[in-house]
Amino acid sequence: MKKNVLTFISFIIGVTILLVACYEELDTERSKENVFMTYEEEVTAAREFYESMRDSKTRGVDADFKTESGMIANMEPLWGKQFAYRRKNKKIRTVEAVMDGSKRVVFMLPEVREKYKQTKDSRYKQSMTRLVVTTDLGTGEQQAFTMTIMPDLDYLEKTNFKPFYNTYVQKDKDFSGVILFHELDGYFANGWRYSDGRITHSIEGTTFSKEEIDRYKAQTRATKEECGLVDYYQLVEECKLWCYKNEFIEVCEEDYCYTYWEYVTSKWECRTVEVNESDGGYKPPVDTKKYGVPDRLASFFEKNEIGKGISKLDELFKDMLDKCRYSQMGAYMRENEFKMHGVRYNGDLPMGVNGGVTSGAYLEFRDESALKSTTVEHEFFHMYQYAYGGPEYCTDVANRTAREFERQVFGDITLYIEKKGRFESKEDYTWGYNGFPYRECEAYQDWLCEITNGGTEFPAEVDVVGYQKCLSYYSQYNIASGIKAGYECNASNFEPDCVNYILGVMYVNCK
Repeated sequence: MKKNVLTFISFIIGVTILLVACYEELDTERSKENVFMTYEEEVTAAREFYESMRDSKTRGVDADFKTESGMIANMEPLWGKQFAYRRKNKKIRTVEAVMDGSKRVVFMLPEVREKYKQTKDSRYKQSMTRLVVTTDLGTGEQQAFTMTIMPDLDYLEKTNFKPFYNTYVQKDKDFSGVILFHELDGYFANGWRYSDGRITHSIEGTTFSKEEIDRYKAQTRATKEECGLVDYYQLVEECKLWCYKNEFIEVCEEDYCYTYWEYVTSKWECRTVEVNESDGGYKPPVDTKKYGVPDRLASFFEKNEIGKGISKLDELFKDMLDKCRYSQMGAYMRENEFKMHGVRYNGDLPMGVNGGVTSGAYLEFRDESALKSTTVEHEFFHMYQYAYGGPEYCTDVANRTAREFERQVFGDITLYIEKKGRFESKEDYTWGYNGFPYRECEAYQDWLCEITNGGTEFPAEVDVVGYQKCLSYYSQYNIASGIKAGYECNASNFEPDCVNYILGVMYVNCK
């Protein structure tokens, strides 16, 4: 018996040694393959991967150069030897290629922009955007994204205006400035601020307009004490030819540049208390590969960036679209081939705000706890407004009061009919509490009673005069979207076109 046990143990040990030896041999072969790829082979492989990803990720992208995403999406990598090069470390190998477009784009930090405006010295007009293709040495998994290097003023001058001896896997020990990462479709992923070669801040995007950011700064500061909003500037010049440069070569053939303008965006910079090993690199959207877009939601969203939360959203959409009024909005969006770019979380939404529709055509929620029927139905109407009235109507700060009131009217008509014309308390006026005058509340209820035939049916439309009168009340007294919140609104400039269209469709199809 003892002999049999020893024989069995010897057999197991022998098999284990054999398996380990085989694994090490395979691993060695794989390492050799990584090490001994020629420059041409590695660049060709990176180019092929980029082309395959570009076709899928940039299809249908808005190419407007007045947007950050449009600037990046319209750039193309230069694959010549002087512009494309490879690097590696213990975990990944990379191919980087300088990118350019039909317009020259320079990303600038505020202090660099001010120095350039003062001196008119073109040496301050410097940033570098590169395509980066990474390959994991262990798994072989590849990723493609863009990296934009923005030196700060001190580093630019310290390096004698040659600040680009920095790559994805290796930074100059004295590098100071910002590195931003974007998806191939141009949308911002994440970024990092450096000082003397050390990471000091992580950088996240914000989807609010500059006017909204200015209004919300005081509120959001309470939720992110170690964070602040920083403006980033982009200069765009349209030239026939210009200077190409990287750390190895500079070729200047610049001709007359006949357009010039600036575009500003703001991003969150949060102080980094502890730097992790993974910090400093590109961070792809969470769970996009594991969790796709369910068939029901595929009619409305191109991308899922809320991971497993997409299942909960799918169920909420199912319940919502069972209601005729929302199914008609959905039908309008499908018939007009309208889709949001994606759905994602944004933990930096202002206090009290659980969701929103952004100028970049994203539906956002604060977190998974905000995925509830009231929020989803609220934001779905805003999605419909986006499809019907266009992005300017739905996201321009000048229209905020009117579009929020229009959505509120639709919700209050529904509520009034559900309660059969009888509101039980002042809280039923969902925009009429916190000091809203009783007289205006009564006038609004009288108008709802009139247009719904005493709370018995949805109207085919709402009258313009009554709508504008109640909009003026809303503008004057609402604490979140009216004058008290800093939003001006001339009620006579707005008519209920969006809500009247859907009411007309419902009047025919939702009996």
